[in-house]
Amino acid sequence: MFSNSRGVPGVRVQEKRRIQKGYFYLFAFFSLLLLSIPGWSQVAPIPAPAYVYDGLTPPDIDYTNSTTSLSANWAPIMEYVDGYECAIGTKPGSTDVVDWTNVGNVTSTTLQTPTLQHGMTYYFSVRGWRSVDKGEVATSDGVTVDTQPPS
Repeated sequence: MFSNSRGVPGVRVQEKRRIQKGYFYLFAFFSLLLLSIPGWSQVAPIPAPAYVYDGLTPPDIDYTNSTTSLSANWAPIMEYVDGYECAIGTKPGSTDVVDWTNVGNVTSTTLQTPTLQHGMTYYFSVRGWRSVDKGEVATSDGVTVDTQPPS
């Protein structure tokens, strides 16, 4: 501390700059500390697509005669995503037929599958992804494999 020409105590300009610089370094340190905590992120979570339809184009299909592939289309996610991953299962949300597969930044795809069984219903699941996280999952209402003509 010093007294200026009027006798009023004050802080020298150089000391004031050091204090401001110190606060900046302290802020930077705590910001980096927070970013290093696992699971803590300032990035908004990725929502699920609004819909997933079975078939390459809307409207949704309920039956297919294919035993080697399934297709789906979905609503684009309005948040930024690097791409989409798709999976196929025998229950909504499951991946027991085809595990999560990166299909790129598209809103429809066809996945090759092991042999699909007549009369079984399969569910197509979709999620967006970014380099740091995966999004919420949306699942179709299912498509049933029908390979036999009506009798």
